[in-house]
Amino acid sequence: MKKYALILFLVTSVFAAQANVVDTIALFDNTHFDGWVYNRNTVPLSSSNIMSNKINLYGDYCLTSPLMDSGGADSISISVKTHSNINASSYNPTQGSPTFTLIDANGNELTSVFYKFEDAQEHRTFTVTMDLCDIEATNFKLQLSCRDANLNSALAIREVIVESLSSGIVVGDADGDGMVTSADVTVLYNYLLNNDSSGIANGDQDGDGFITSGDITIVYNTLLGSK
Repeated sequence: MKKYALILFLVTSVFAAQANVVDTIALFDNTHFDGWVYNRNTVPLSSSNIMSNKINLYGDYCLTSPLMDSGGADSISISVKTHSNINASSYNPTQGSPTFTLIDANGNELTSVFYKFEDAQEHRTFTVTMDLCDIEATNFKLQLSCRDANLNSALAIREVIVESLSSGIVVGDADGDGMVTSADVTVLYNYLLNNDSSGIANGDQDGDGFITSGDITIVYNTLLGSK
């Protein structure tokens, strides 16, 4: 049984890792920048300044999004297009690497991710995923910064797309049809009694790495409307 449990755990893990885009919750580019804040007073946000790579992150200069609503999503995906002046004197890609910070409405940090550049590239397109599972707030702002950079290593922001992501898994939905029914109990019983793994998409309901009677209990409780 342990052999089958391991196989089912691996299958379940792959399924759980597939995140679905729920919604685009923030967008920044040369035509969409209302509500965004660039805290360099001498360089206002405008189409021309964005297109001419003047929205530079370095030192205390950062770009902050409007307040976003994650809608209870599991994570967010941040797709970014940037420009670096790699021909500048003493350009350093590590110094010009961005930090993505989620802050609440009062400016308090919730979580952050540092995305390290390993080499010098003038134009970059990359994506960062930030986990929201340990964040109680569903409303927050995204702040992009390069605190260690100077003007020579500054990072110009051309585009930012923030999308909310969900695993798409419904608690109790062992067969992966999007609903919780008696069929979910049946597929788990078939596995435990007959080693029959057919029809199981999310059998490891409690995340312990095995399919056991505890997973059936979770399905039963969901059917009964309890947690």
